[in-house]
Amino acid sequence: MAQEIRITAVTVPAGTAKTSLQRTVIELGQRNVDEIEVVIPDGPRGEVGFWIGSGGTQIIPHDLGQFIISNNEVIHWPLESQHTSGSWELQAYNTGNFPHTLELRFLCSYVGSAPAAVQPLTPDQLAAAGEVGTAPPDLPQLPELPAPTLPPIPSLPPIALPGLPGQAPAQQAASSSPEEEDMTGPVAFVHPFNGQSHKFQARQLATGVEHWWQSDQGGDWQGPEVLPGSAGKVAPGAPIYASVYSVQGQLQVWAPLADNSGAYHAWQGAGAGTWGNETV
Repeated sequence: MAQEIRITAVTVPAGTAKTSLQRTVIELGQRNVDEIEVVIPDGPRGEVGFWIGSGGTQIIPHDLGQFIISNNEVIHWPLESQHTSGSWELQAYNTGNFPHTLELRFLCSYVGSAPAAVQPLTPDQLAAAGEVGTAPPDLPQLPELPAPTLPPIPSLPPIALPGLPGQAPAQQAASSSPEEEDMTGPVAFVHPFNGQSHKFQARQLATGVEHWWQSDQGGDWQGPEVLPGSAGKVAPGAPIYASVYSVQGQLQVWAPLADNSGAYHAWQGAGAGTWGNETV
């Protein structure tokens, strides 16, 4: 349930082309956004289109390059598991001859908000519970029951399994790799991306967000590589969100900053080993 509503009005000038979208950045502070409402006035009639996102990445609608186009409507989008940095943006065009204003309403709750206070009992509840301080009546003592004696369980003889001709005795399964033994705390997995599985974790503040990748299911994990710009910024054990996000074929990684000033964001395009990064 939302704890506050933040309202922003965005006026899109006439003659704003699709190739030169107007970008409006909306800073809410660190918040959970539980729902977004957009009030579209009567007037655009197909001349105004927009999308909502963050850090230059389109989130609503999900499909890249698609726009919300409507007239005289209030649209509601309940959200779940979105980033909590509070940095949002609206990008829009207006091919008409008149400016049009869109009203955005962000229904927010505080990050890590405290639970509701305990409510005192009503007089009727106290009366049903009886008088405070009244001692319970004495109950007769039950006789002690003798402890049951169980017969000893005989040990089972060892079982020998026959082996196949020419086969060496079975060996104990190999332990997990040192990287997997160190994977403590939240880990984010993505499969598939570029035909590989990927996992991310922040284990040390000085190291930052570490990235492993696996070409074959059940095979060895390669890495780690440290995502650029994350060392000294992302706290150990920080929750990490990773996905093939709204941009088709682009691997996205989000993690909160150690000083709670925002979020770390990194991305990598399909077939490219170079990571882009920013803090928002």
